[in-house]
Parts: sequence; C-alpha cells; structure tokens
Amino acid sequence: MKAHIVPSFFDAYSKLSSQEKSLTKKTLNNFISVPELKGLRFHQVNYFHSLSVNMDLRIITFLKEDSYYIVYVDHHNEAYNWARKRKPIINENESFFELVEYDNNKKVDNKIKTELSKTNDGYANIVAELNKRVDDDEKLEYISTFSPHIQEILLNSLNTDQINSLSNSQIFTFTTDNDLEIALKYPLDKWRIFLHPAQKAIALQNTNINVLVSGFAGTGKTVVLIHRLKYIISLNSFDQIIVLLPKPEELKHLVSEMLNKIIDEIPSNVKIMVPSPQKDFKYFIKNINHSLKCHILIDEFQSFGLHYFRHFDFLIKNKNIYWTILFDPAQKYYSVQFEKFINDNFVPIYLNYAYRNTKQILDYSKKYKDKYLQIMPDIPSAFYPLEPITTINGLPIKLLSTSYDKLDELINKEVNFLLSKYEDDEIVLINNYPYDSVLKPRRLIFNYEKWKIKTVQYSKIGGLEYKAGIILGGDRINVDNRKDLANAYTYISITRFRDYLIIINIFSNSI
Repeated sequence: MKAHIVPSFFDAYSKLSSQEKSLTKKTLNNFISVPELKGLRFHQVNYFHSLSVNMDLRIITFLKEDSYYIVYVDHHNEAYNWARKRKPIINENESFFELVEYDNNKKVDNKIKTELSKTNDGYANIVAELNKRVDDDEKLEYISTFSPHIQEILLNSLNTDQINSLSNSQIFTFTTDNDLEIALKYPLDKWRIFLHPAQKAIALQNTNINVLVSGFAGTGKTVVLIHRLKYIISLNSFDQIIVLLPKPEELKHLVSEMLNKIIDEIPSNVKIMVPSPQKDFKYFIKNINHSLKCHILIDEFQSFGLHYFRHFDFLIKNKNIYWTILFDPAQKYYSVQFEKFINDNFVPIYLNYAYRNTKQILDYSKKYKDKYLQIMPDIPSAFYPLEPITTINGLPIKLLSTSYDKLDELINKEVNFLLSKYEDDEIVLINNYPYDSVLKPRRLIFNYEKWKIKTVQYSKIGGLEYKAGIILGGDRINVDNRKDLANAYTYISITRFRDYLIIINIFSNSI
C-alpha cells in the first residue's frame, strides 16, 4: 500500500506543538509499517477516515484502491469539521489529488475553494498533452484551464522544456521512516530562501544594467535580493558590492543569515550595511572608490528618506556603479523622490505573485491597502505591479477588541494559543501604538515581560517575516494624528505573517 502526503497536511502539521508533532510522526510511522491497519483506530468521516493519534488529535486520510492520502491533522473537532466540508477528487492515473470545499448550506455543486496537489508523473502527463497542441493559441487555451500556479509551471515548461514545480504543491510519497522524517522537516528558513522560477529570472538579470524591482509584501523581494547578490558574487566582475538596508538592524542579520545558507563564504568585497543618515552614510560615500566597478543593491528602498537621496543623486551619475533596487510602493511612509532619482537607465520589473501569506491574510491586507493607502504623486503609477495572488491555504485573521484593564489577560491567552501551534521563534507581537502620540497622552504603560514571546515596535518590523503573531493596535488610525504613517505601518504589520494573525484593538473593534 502506498502512502502519500498532500500539502494541506504539511500546512496543518507545521502548526502543531512539538509534542503533538512527535506523536503524529510516531503514528504515521506505525501507519506505513502496518498497511492492513491492525491496531490503529480508524473512523469514517464523510469521504475520509480519521486516524487517532491520541484522545484528541486526529489525522485525516483518504483511501483509493491501494493508496492512502494523508490530507490533514488537527484536534478532534477541528479535524472533523475540516473533513465534513471537503470532498476528495483523484483522476484516473492518480496524478492529481483535488480537495473541493463546499458550503453545506447551499447546493452541493456550489464549489467554494479548490486545493490542488500534483505528483511528478502528473506534471509529465499534462505536459505531454500540452505538447500535442501545435498552435500557440491552442496551447494557451489548454493552459488556461488550470489553476494559476499550474499555469505558471506549464508556461515555464514551454520556454525551458523542463517541468519546474512549486515546492509547496507537491504530493510527497513515502515508504520508510526516513522518508517521513525528511518530509516533516518544515523549518521557517526553508520557505524564506525558496526561489521560484519567476524570481530566478529577476535574480539572473544582466548585472551591467540598473533594475528596479517593485512588489507588494510577501512577493519575495528579499529572496530575490540574496539570490541576485549570490549571482553577482559568482561572476567575480565587480570590485565592490554593497548592500544597503534600512533599519531595523535585525533585517541585516536576516539577510546575512539567508545569504549564508546559499553561499559558502561572503567575500571581503561585499559590504552589508544599515547606514545612519549622518555618520555611516557619509563615511560610506567617501570611501567608495569611484574608479572601481561597483554594484549597489538596496532592499526596502521606500524606507530611505530624503536625507539619503542627496547621496543617491550623486552616486547615480557615476557610470562605474550599477544598481539593483527593490521596493514596495504600498509601504512608503517617507516622502521620497522616485521620479527625480529613477530615470530611463532603470529597467522596471514587477513581482506579482505572493508566497508568504495565506489567502485570508493577503485578502485582508489588500482591503486595508485599498481603503487607506493611496498612490502617492511622487511615485509614478508605472511602478505599481498588478495585485499579487496566492494559492497557499491557511488559517484566517482573528479580530479582537478589549479594554485596557483586560489587555494582559487577553494577550496571554492568545500567546498561549499560538505557542500550542508554533515555535516561539516563529511568533512575534507587534506593538502598533506609538508611545508619544498614543500611549503617553493616555498614560498607558505596557508590561512587555508578561507577554511570553518576542515583542517589537511597529517602526522595527519592515522587511521581517514570521509564521504567526499578534498586532496590538490595528485601530491606530483612529488615535494617531499622522494617519498617513499610521496606515502605512499598520499595512506593513499585517503583511509580516505567513499563516495566522491576531489583531487586538483597545480603542475600536475594527480597522
């Protein structure tokens, strides 16, 4: 009997506590070693079977002929509710496994959502069908019948004759304990450095041209940065390579950490800097050898203020300096002079596919952006990419409101809930209430030590990402005089998270 793990299981498994993961892994090991299912507690749930891990935890599986598909894991009620809302569909050669979600209050044929997974054989069969189409229009018509991420794979196969699949869309087939161990290693840094083919094309752009990469939160700008940096280093054609990052300093550590995972050693001619507008930056400008060939890479470009642009204007006149600039126009909260700085020498490139966030978080952040963030006149509209889309499925946003005297109690409750599903380094609390304009006038003092996870101020979260977390102050717009800043920082905070987001407000119960 074959056993397959479907991506929806990986997403659910990653949210379990360490102890629950260990118990789940042990149960799955028993499962693959006892194909006749003796000694294992199975119960029918709609189209699926529930496999008991313990008195509370359930693995949801689906049997088709000689194959079992491991599709979900959660606590009893949540797992059963998940199974009752879905119907599995598998094609004849088992190359595609589809989970279709239905609204039980409507007709059965009213499909809400589809989660589609593929095996390698499935890709090969589909590409073979694609290659039977001779005319380009016929090929595009065939490709258009698939979901967006499969369309992308098929389009790539036309150009490269290779099948490039997204890492989070594969069905994993396992037969041994070791296979399972490999499959269940789902670390935070794995998806941080994953490079999609569309991003790779940007990373490998000609290094002797200036490129401007724009994309909304979660589209992989920092991932593109580190892979482009790796590519520039590999060419060995630049005397100086400089990476400029805004504060917080933690972003520098994250970039260095990500870079160390993809190259053996950072060369001495590579400088990664978080320059202050006065001392560090003037020193940096002064010590560039203008006779040497240099490539400057800038991440979170929208976070650099006017005091930096005087130096940028000076440097861009140097023909020995080439640029790779990455920014998110929606995250701009300082007045910058893009039109003055960016000129015809820059090639605009857009990232318009979101990898970080669940669909619920992405939809929520889009609604917030559309409601509160306007296209600023000093950023040309041409720099705005299409709205990102996502195929990642996950948990929704939780909106909560409380009084100040109940705040600690509520935060501790929600923190404990998140710790039951995630590791502590995968979670953060963002305090979105500024001290001077919001907290101090109301004599509010927060006891950060009571909150058992990392806590950061809103101004130090740009460029960082976590699996789950809490935003304290999604209603900041209602209490802050600088509403343009409040809107930008709230949007940035919302888009930091991959899977789960809890927003706790004190002053209102909505954004």
